[in-house]
Amino acid sequence: MAHNRYFKKHQLVIICFTACIVTLLAVSKPLAQEISQYLNEDVLMTNQSELPNNAQLYPFSSNQNRVIHLYADEFDFQSHLEFPSSVKTNPVKYAESITQDNQGAIDIILINEGNTTKYLFKVTSIPKQQCTSDATSSCQPRTAIQPARGNVADIQVVLSGSKLLPGTYSFGKDQAIPVEDFMINSRQLYSDSSHGKLGCQTWGVGAIAVKKAIYNVNDKLEYLEVSLFRVCEETAPFPPTLSQDNVLQAEVENIKKYTYHASWRCHLKVVAEGSL
Repeated sequence: MAHNRYFKKHQLVIICFTACIVTLLAVSKPLAQEISQYLNEDVLMTNQSELPNNAQLYPFSSNQNRVIHLYADEFDFQSHLEFPSSVKTNPVKYAESITQDNQGAIDIILINEGNTTKYLFKVTSIPKQQCTSDATSSCQPRTAIQPARGNVADIQVVLSGSKLLPGTYSFGKDQAIPVEDFMINSRQLYSDSSHGKLGCQTWGVGAIAVKKAIYNVNDKLEYLEVSLFRVCEETAPFPPTLSQDNVLQAEVENIKKYTYHASWRCHLKVVAEGSL
């Protein structure tokens, strides 16, 4: 009898323990789901709070980070600076004229970043070959696949969409496109007193006017005609002149601001394409 009482008591304990576990699991499952949903919503709200007010969450595109390298086999690049009327320096000394006929090159690199495309325009002046072909050796020909290094101008622009459409894209104050998406580096602008160049310390507003953009049946850019300007609101101060510069400080006019202008037209070929 004592053994039966002990067995029944032990069985009752097991039944109660099992019932508690079942009850706990029944309660904890929706609780776990609720916590998980809360955490997911909290993460989403946190991520959205870090975006600009007008930004949206976009799905990844199959073309995202696709890179296309284009080379201009025929082009004409012009650039110059526009000074305030009070400046006496002749702006002609800062003008550039680069074509394929005077050892020039233009490369355009397109980087698709989902809902935007980054355009890298690189204009280069290539030194003439120093070697002379003879019976024993020959000079290596310059090929289109050799990328331009942008020693004349290196212009970077970020625009929405995957194609350049004719029209004017304005950057900066009161514009939808931030001024940070428009960068210019040019050999005209080096802040070097020995060359009389103008470095820019604070860039302002600017715009790019796409006059013509022709794409082929494969959506590759074949022809581009574009012009741009950007305002330098504050120039970088000239460094002190040194004796070896062979220039007097008085010869360097203190130009505080200017506007950079550039324009080019080019026929383009695809050199390479891939993805990052």
